Amino acid sequence: MEKQSEKKWYQKPTAVVLLLILFFPVGLFLMWKHEVWSKTARWIITGMFAIAVIANAGGKNENTISNSQLQADPCENMDSYNQGLSEGRTQRGILTDCATYYPYAGWADNYDCWCKGFIEGKK
Repeated sequence: MEKQSEKKWYQKPTAVVLLLILFFPVGLFLMWKHEVWSKTARWIITGMFAIAVIANAGGKNENTISNSQLQADPCENMDSYNQGLSEGRTQRGILTDCATYYPYAGWADNYDCWCKGFIEGKK
């Protein structure tokens, strides 16, 4: 009979490395379960994955526009911005936003600039 000493595919270092890259939780589990490398190497690899997960966990939403970005990015058409600013000041405390309060077409030339002014005016 043949010896059962040959390792299964998921016990081999190549498979563990691929699983660490493609699906790291399973790769980490197999790395520790089958003791593919020394304990020091396993701790270093585990630490690197822990740092990567922690670094990505508290990411900042890049789609959010801050007040400083609104002020630092002036509109080319300041008339639309000023119209929005004026309307925003009159709407303080009322639950309205740009999309629901934006005036009829033609009242302001630029929707984006008008909304920036409106948001600034509601502060």
